[in-house]
Amino acid sequence: MKIRKRQSLLAKMLSSRIFILFLLIILIFFGVIVIRKNREASHLDEKISQLKEEILSLEDKSKELANLIEYFNIPSHLEKEAKSRLNLKKEGEKVVIIKEEGEAGDQGKESQEEETEKSEQKTSKISDLFKWLKSLFGK
Repeated sequence: MKIRKRQSLLAKMLSSRIFILFLLIILIFFGVIVIRKNREASHLDEKISQLKEEILSLEDKSKELANLIEYFNIPSHLEKEAKSRLNLKKEGEKVVIIKEEGEAGDQGKESQEEETEKSEQKTSKISDLFKWLKSLFGK
């Protein structure tokens, strides 16, 4: 009889609307938790993939910079870049400027002297800059 009472009590409890409502609320609560965790996981996966792409990009940039450092550690390459990009020249080196016919025109000696002065000033600045670059890159 006790077993039947327990079974009937259990059967009444399971068939009770309050109990079913309680189970439904618990099921909804856990469903909401699962959905939130899935959203967080997908957000984290997206962030991980973005960070992996950023890592690859930074590794490529690092390799490129390492190649440039290696390139500029060679004195001839450093000199070549200094001449082409910064219009520098070595001490004692003479620069010849060839002008086309239309550009030369009829300039007097004064303008040639001014150009000579400017180029000498540039040369002193250039040699200082070249020394600075040499000290910077160690060669």
